[in-house]
Amino acid sequence: DAGMMLSLSEAGITYAKEQAVSVGITQSLPIKVDDQSGTADTKVGHINYEITSIIIDKLSIDQSSVTLDPQTGLSITLNGVSAHLTFAWRYSTRGTIKIRDHGTADVAASEMDVHTDFMLKRLPATGTVDLVQGTTTGACHNIDIKLHGGASWLYEVFVNSLTKKLESAIGEALSTAVSTEIGALGPELAGYDPIVPIDKTAELNATLAADPTFDPEFLSIPITGRVVSARGSDGDVRRRVGATQIPPGTSCKDAPQMLDIVLTDTAMESATTTYYNAGELVWDITSDVWPASAPVPLNTSGWFQILPQLAAKYPDRPMGFLTGMQAAPEVKVSSGGVQLDVPKGTVDMRVLLEDGETWHSVATFSLATTATLALQVKQNNVTGALSIDEFHLEVVSSEVGLVRLELLTPIVSLAIKTVALSMINENLAVGVPLPVWPKLKLSDTLVTSTDDGYVVLCSNFVYTPEESVTVRRPTISDARDA
Repeated sequence: DAGMMLSLSEAGITYAKEQAVSVGITQSLPIKVDDQSGTADTKVGHINYEITSIIIDKLSIDQSSVTLDPQTGLSITLNGVSAHLTFAWRYSTRGTIKIRDHGTADVAASEMDVHTDFMLKRLPATGTVDLVQGTTTGACHNIDIKLHGGASWLYEVFVNSLTKKLESAIGEALSTAVSTEIGALGPELAGYDPIVPIDKTAELNATLAADPTFDPEFLSIPITGRVVSARGSDGDVRRRVGATQIPPGTSCKDAPQMLDIVLTDTAMESATTTYYNAGELVWDITSDVWPASAPVPLNTSGWFQILPQLAAKYPDRPMGFLTGMQAAPEVKVSSGGVQLDVPKGTVDMRVLLEDGETWHSVATFSLATTATLALQVKQNNVTGALSIDEFHLEVVSSEVGLVRLELLTPIVSLAIKTVALSMINENLAVGVPLPVWPKLKLSDTLVTSTDDGYVVLCSNFVYTPEESVTVRRPTISDARDA
């Protein structure tokens, strides 16, 4: 099933079409038209003529339109196309006495139309996009030819015999040029790497989950959208029933924008599972990262009132906390936002023994927390900030006597929020790359969530041909090692 759905609205499709037409014109020029030849009766007699080096060097389009159909896919029609051409001409008479002449010409072509359609499919072998071209047709209905050089004023009569032939050749050349430009997208789409690096621990599987859906009002592309291990193994990924299958179509009803990106709760949970399986959700809190605002230092000498037996049994020893999770955090999405539940966390209180190398556990606690994840989009990355809502600590074991949780809980909470949470938020601030073409830059993105378990990103975008929007994301262990 798809963990993400990318849907272009009518506004997005129209913008993409306008950019494609603009870029296509620039890239297609100059367009070579096939050489033409023929015969004609002129004032100098019956002649053979040749038209060579026929080049379309300018194009303009008065109107373009795009339609989507479930059967034929995407169709683009160009109307009112105008062009400027140049060519070289020469002739010779057919009689015993040969008369020859040559020159150049300018041509204004107008009232031209081009139509093309293509379908997007999923390549089963790679999960990438397969562009399947349909038909492309072109027609030119009017040209105005101006001959230059030689005695060209004598030969306007043979222009009449050339006109229809040249109109047909121009229409065919336009058709071929458009077909070539569309066809060039195929290898680029098929060659797009669907595995998007996040950091040294994880990557995003952005393969297509199924064929795109074409509708008169939208184009929806289902994406696998799972965060997986960059080390080649996902371990024991928890499988659970999450959001229902994402329906195709636009979801930004109250904020009509160009692009909708829908994320499921299970797709988001694949990230927490991958980092948990990689052993990244463990934090070693020692004196070098201990918050200055803590009411006690990380030395047993300062803990006499909180844990008297600790200070007595291990006098003046460095302390630390090793905190982690026994299961990956669960992600719950509702209209109220995104919540992470950690029902099975652990906190291990340790002291450094006199050998200066061995950390010894003196007390173990279970930890249950809930946190709220606020999401936004920056530079084509979905980013976030985590804040802890509830924090519950219970004693599992202690070799240093009675633990007064009312005194210990605020200290451990401060340490986790200051150290572990800051590391998490440092990574969340950079975020996870969205599977968007690098030359598109997302803008004006609104983030909402639904009771169906979806996070919906409603965004506009701009085409940035001179740059690719990519961001390298540091791993949690990068932050730990810094």
